[in-house]
Amino acid sequence: MATNRQLASSPASARPLDEAMRAFDGIVQTVGPVRHLFEQTIADHPVKAVGISLALGALLGWFIKR
Repeated sequence: MATNRQLASSPASARPLDEAMRAFDGIVQTVGPVRHLFEQTIADHPVKAVGISLALGALLGWFIKR
């Protein structure tokens, strides 16, 4: 007969989660300006962005097919 028990959260198991969240926040802060630059560039040059996306998609499809 199986019993359902919830494990109590120990400080040792919470520490890696906190470290992971801090690392994720650091990544978000680092990537934010780059993301804004990409979004602005795509908005300024939509035709070039579509062309580059299609070319990369075709190249990726070609690599996967081989």
